[in-house]
Amino acid sequence: FPSGHTATAFAAAVLLASIMRDRVWAFWLPLVAFFVGYTRVYLAQHYVEDVLGGIIIGILTALLSLWLYTRLEHTLPPTWRLKKHSPSYSEPKQ
Repeated sequence: FPSGHTATAFAAAVLLASIMRDRVWAFWLPLVAFFVGYTRVYLAQHYVEDVLGGIIIGILTALLSLWLYTRLEHTLPPTWRLKKHSPSYSEPKQ
């Protein structure tokens, strides 16, 4: 307890879905993470409670990471900061 595979899959899915430009990923990435958890139960590697624990831990870890990033973003070197995507933002021409 808990399922580490499921926790990792959900943490990655939530983090990636939050920074991806295309909002379609906000649906597909958690769905893929759900199937990771499903396969853990299907293959009899974990109980359902283990997978639910992994889901909760993964989501909480991702949300904590995003919260910490927003609080500490101003202390990071400029090359480490995420680009702000707004309607007025355009990629530099090469």
